[in-house]
Amino acid sequence: MVTEDDALVAEMKIHPAILLLTLLYVSHLSYGDNIEPVFSRCCDLGSNWGLEGLRCNSFPAPVAGIPAEQQSVCLSAVEICCLRAHRNHICELGKDAAKAGAECTSAPGLGGEYQK
Repeated sequence: MVTEDDALVAEMKIHPAILLLTLLYVSHLSYGDNIEPVFSRCCDLGSNWGLEGLRCNSFPAPVAGIPAEQQSVCLSAVEICCLRAHRNHICELGKDAAKAGAECTSAPGLGGEYQK
């Protein structure tokens, strides 16, 4: 079973790093130098959210401490970094299972199909 988060990852045909760099560049043009700390903070929030196994599309908005005009950039960074962290975590679980000679089991709520 494919979760909403996994469907979003599958739909992302552009490498997440390219998307992040583009987002950062466009934000820099719009907001100047003060966007980088916001972007970094929001990406960290998203990564932590994803590593905790929480749904990337359920991150609470608005993000506290982020100006209203930067909320959309922040939430985009949260989602991208969350999906990346989630996918990397699932990949590590799959590698660990393979090294242990264990069968890969599907964990639909956590995107386990990446382990198949």
